[in-house]
Order: sequence, then C-alpha cells, then structure tokens
Amino acid sequence: MDYFVREYRGSDREELVSLLERGLNIERADDRLRSVYEANPAGPALVSVAEDRSSGKVIAAYAVFPFRLMAEGEVLLVGQRGDLIVDRSFRGQGIFKALRPHVVARASEAGMAFTLSMPNPAAWAGHRSMGCTEVGRLVTMLLPLDATRIARRYLPGNVLGSVASHIVGVVGGLLWREARFRDRGEYTCHPLSAFDERFDQLWQEASSLRAIMTIRDRTYLHWRWTILGRDQWALTVERGSRLAGYALVRRRADGMAEIKDFLTTQDEGAATSLIHAVAAQARTEGMAGVAFQSLEDCPYFDAFQRCGFRIVPRASGSALVLVPGAVEVMSPSWGQSSNWYLTAGDRE
Repeated sequence: MDYFVREYRGSDREELVSLLERGLNIERADDRLRSVYEANPAGPALVSVAEDRSSGKVIAAYAVFPFRLMAEGEVLLVGQRGDLIVDRSFRGQGIFKALRPHVVARASEAGMAFTLSMPNPAAWAGHRSMGCTEVGRLVTMLLPLDATRIARRYLPGNVLGSVASHIVGVVGGLLWREARFRDRGEYTCHPLSAFDERFDQLWQEASSLRAIMTIRDRTYLHWRWTILGRDQWALTVERGSRLAGYALVRRRADGMAEIKDFLTTQDEGAATSLIHAVAAQARTEGMAGVAFQSLEDCPYFDAFQRCGFRIVPRASGSALVLVPGAVEVMSPSWGQSSNWYLTAGDRE
C-alpha cells in the first residue's frame, strides 16, 4: 500500500480541517473540530487517519464520537462512527476498509461497549463484513405546510413542472391536512431559553419510553445544541409549572423545519401540544413543512400521525448498526429496535 493508518496527532490539525472542508462541504471546519471533536462532555473524539507514504500528507480520516448511553439501567460509554473522509485523489484504494478496524479497535481499547453508525444502503455491505448487528431502519415523517413548494423542489423547473407542482400542491392540500388542534388549557408551550436542572429530571422520567436511550441531561443538551450554534430554535411544553417535554428544531436550507430531538414524559397531551406548537412556529416562519426522523417504531409515531404527519416512503434507507467493542457478547436486547429511542439529533 502507498499509505498507512495511524492515530491522529495534533500536528495533523490543519490537514484534518482541510479534509473536513473539502469532504463534507462545510465552512469553518475548525469550529466543528473544536466543538464536536474536542468539547464533547463524554470525551474527545478518537480519530484515525491514513497518511500517504510519499508525501507524508493526511489523505483520509475516520472518527468515533463518544457518548453516554443508558441501557437497561446501566450507563455505558459507546461511540458513534462518523465523518469518514477520503481525499478524492485516493478513493478506490481500500482506505475505508483499512481505517474501519483501526477505529473500532481504538474504541474498544477506550472502554466503549460498542460503536454504532447509520450507513446508507450503498455502505451496508461493508458494514456487514465487520460483523454488524442491524437494529432497525430510519424512517422520515413529514407534515407539508406548503405542498406546492415541496413539489417544486423535486419537479422540473419548466412550465410543465410548474403546472405539475401546482396540481400536486392543490391535491396535497386536500389529502394531507394537518389535524385540527384542540387547545388543552393545562399545557403551555414556550421558547426554550436555557437548559436547567429540570431537563435532568425530564430525561430520567422519559427514559421509561425505551430501555436504551442517549443520556439527554442538560450537560449533553447544552453541548449538542448550544455550543454548535446552528440555525435552530427550541420549544418546551409545560403542564402547570412542570416541564413535560421539549423539541429542538433546525431550519434547513431547503425551507423545511426538521425536528432534531423530541422528548416528553408519557403524557399524550404534552406530545400533541408540542407537535402543534412546532408546526405553528414553522408556519409563522414561512417553512414549507416539518420533518421528523427516527427509528421505525418510535414511541411518538401515533401522536405525529394524529397531528397530520405521514411516513415518507424511501426517504431514508439508512439503518442503525452496532459493532461490538469492549463487551465480549452484546445483549440480545441491544439489537432490537423496539428497545431503542433514537432521533435525528442522535445520528449527527
């Protein structure tokens, strides 16, 4: 091979920033390196790189991001594999296959019970060769607020496409209506101003929805959503003076509002009130629709459907897959989708 795999070093920082900018098409990748890779409260990311033997340059990178998971009452350190980047000039040389076992081995040595990722269908064969356990498929739910705008994004920009998008918008508006919200006086929704101690109690209460859940305490939420400084907004739902849930929403460049995290207690009224509040805010901001992505048996699916959301066929073929790490044998329950609670925020 004309390259070799090794651990990331501080002296690689400039080259890793360049790879991130070119490979992920993001600006100011140095900010991502500081906030996502280095400021993680569960620990810094483990990064493996491939170095070109002739030039000494870093030509590829693969990271494992640690986080804490509550699994059947036990707190586990696990890792999410991501940010796989291979320089265009060196693709097709098996670099991913060389990086993959390196990062998995490092994660195991660091005490991570397992690593997980959400590969698309094209990458599934490679993950299967690692001995992955497939937990479940990710699905997208959508509430169109402006069906015509959504149709225009996927139809040709000519006269025929314009007419077709108008027809789709009219028909969509008739067939895919948002459920009428019945005001429940005991629930109120407010813009989120800060993550306080109430969020620690909330996630503990809500964790009964599934046996396996990312620990969503205020430290995690502050890092995940405040430090990153994305184009986002958030709402809480309260019942009286008690925090009953929250939704964290990102404004996408395509005019859609995407719910990145959604968590309530086992209170159906809180969930539906919060969903309607998100839709109302998105409409006020002129968004084309609201999307929510999770595993296929998300505990809130019924509430979303009652509010007018529908599953979008083939919107995401990605699957949640696990690779054993420090544990010798994974619990059978870890491979069952019905035991997990996962939202879009957990996969980034």
